[in-house]
Amino acid sequence: MAATCIGIDEVVPFGQPLPSFDLHASLLSLPFVVGTRLGSIPADIPYLAIPDTVPDRAGIEKVLAAGTGQVRVGVCWAGSSQHARDAKRSLAPAILAPLGLLPHIAWYSFQFEAAAEVPLPGIVTLGPLLKGFPNT
Repeated sequence: MAATCIGIDEVVPFGQPLPSFDLHASLLSLPFVVGTRLGSIPADIPYLAIPDTVPDRAGIEKVLAAGTGQVRVGVCWAGSSQHARDAKRSLAPAILAPLGLLPHIAWYSFQFEAAAEVPLPGIVTLGPLLKGFPNT
């Protein structure tokens, strides 16, 4: 998905050898490095696209089309319950409940597995459509 963002020349999947480079910056440091300010945050939206290689691209596009006119926000609040550090990586869905008060949001769940749905109004589950999604 990051490969569809304007300005991205190459995405290196986790574990693959890195190409040669002259400079490295942590992803979460980039707003500071490039001088992002509140006035420069509004950007071309959407800034991500669904890659052509996604197995159920048409299904995802159909679901997303229903949320037009609203800000579309995807959430993932838990990893695999089988992961050794799952308790450190996941949070209780109820913690996200206050976000449900935000107006004009179309909520999407990216969860592959979840014992309890997140308490956000009208949340749409995309997990089944994301199976086989590429890592880029």
